[in-house]
Amino acid sequence: MNDARFAAGKKALGFLNPWLYSEGYKGLTDVTEGSAVGCGVDGFPAVPGWDPVTGLGTPIFPELVKLAGGKLH
Repeated sequence: MNDARFAAGKKALGFLNPWLYSEGYKGLTDVTEGSAVGCGVDGFPAVPGWDPVTGLGTPIFPELVKLAGGKLH
């Protein structure tokens, strides 16, 4: 994403957590089914807005670049 921002004449994003929770989450697919199975236990189930494996969700790269103000080349 930083490379795409540089291509658009913008600076690096820096620390991503604030941006991910305020804007970037819109560029992620919310995983709502399944669980983190392992070690002979059922694990923690995925719920809307959070899952134990990916946290916020799986990335949709072109959407993340768009949200970050970058330019795909």
